[in-house]
Amino acid sequence: MVGNAEELQGKRTFDELVDRDAAARFLEVSPRTLDRWHLLREGPPRIRYGRMVRYRLSAIEDWLTAHETSSLDSTFGGQPKRSSSGGVVQDRFTADARYHSGGRS
Repeated sequence: MVGNAEELQGKRTFDELVDRDAAARFLEVSPRTLDRWHLLREGPPRIRYGRMVRYRLSAIEDWLTAHETSSLDSTFGGQPKRSSSGGVVQDRFTADARYHSGGRS
């Protein structure tokens, strides 16, 4: 049994855990933005135990990689986005362009 306990102490089951402020600095956002993302289920996954909230650096890196884009073609030249009801979803760029052109597309 002693050998197993020593082996477990030598292995890291989690990579480096950071607090909310450190995660926010890493992502260059405010801690409140992390809280808002959590409420909207948009941000990186977090671990909560007691009153403490921690983020795994590898989870933050995985979340960033999942949100990485390779080009603007998918945003500006691709098919229009569709909502769950089938209607076309306008992004902010499209809505702003229509507003500034007097409603003409």
